[in-house]
Amino acid sequence: MHQSNKFAISIVFCVASAACGSSPTPAPVSVASTSAPSVEPQGVAPSAESAPAESSTATITQAEVAATAAAPLPTTCTVQGTRKACVPDADYAKKLCSTAYPDVALSLFSQGTPFTRAYMTRDVDGWNAGGGRTSRSKLLFDEEVLVVAHRKANANGIVLVAANGDTGSYDVLRWDGSCVSVMAEEITMNKAPKPKRAAIPWRRLEEPTKSALLAAPKVKASLEARDKACGGDDEGKCTKAEVAFTGAIADFVRTSKSLPEPTRRP
Repeated sequence: MHQSNKFAISIVFCVASAACGSSPTPAPVSVASTSAPSVEPQGVAPSAESAPAESSTATITQAEVAATAAAPLPTTCTVQGTRKACVPDADYAKKLCSTAYPDVALSLFSQGTPFTRAYMTRDVDGWNAGGGRTSRSKLLFDEEVLVVAHRKANANGIVLVAANGDTGSYDVLRWDGSCVSVMAEEITMNKAPKPKRAAIPWRRLEEPTKSALLAAPKVKASLEARDKACGGDDEGKCTKAEVAFTGAIADFVRTSKSLPEPTRRP
């Protein structure tokens, strides 16, 4: 037999018998077949047919995700600072001040919550030292806030002492759901005669919250008055109506326990 024909026969035999010293190439494995299925939106769990059995133990259900993310609102507090402010748990306060939670603010300000209310002793440019939003906010004299944390004064720096001997700074929650940090001397625990409040962002409230508020005739009437006043060019009239609307909501919140628990919360 011709030499070239022998070489061709050897190659054919080697391929057919897979006996030439190399291991056979393994069949490709589909990545999708071993990974955990994605959680479908709107609480729809993957069907049994589409979810592979080998990954079921690693799958987190939508209900479990919701339960983890939706911790209940705090109902107890701890005492901090010289003035013994009653504040939420430190971890909760940090999450609360990471962004604005207007619905949560209404619930925490509502009747029966144990957290300490404070009032501004002057106009203040507020800031957030808790790691959340860093944009400055203008707080007005006598504005009502909720104390959520106390931060001790830096012993290596200049220590400002309040009239009652208090030092350091406080993180406080405004009625609009945002947090700001203020110095100890910038707040008092004595209730202001006519407390002011940060404007409540109506459009950002959840629908169940809006429905509960609109069930109060005073809130509904003040909303209609605000919309009418702010539909023209009179800025002063609009501002006045906005203050009245926020006041109506605050009055309802302070005397009612009927607000639904917010869906979006720390």
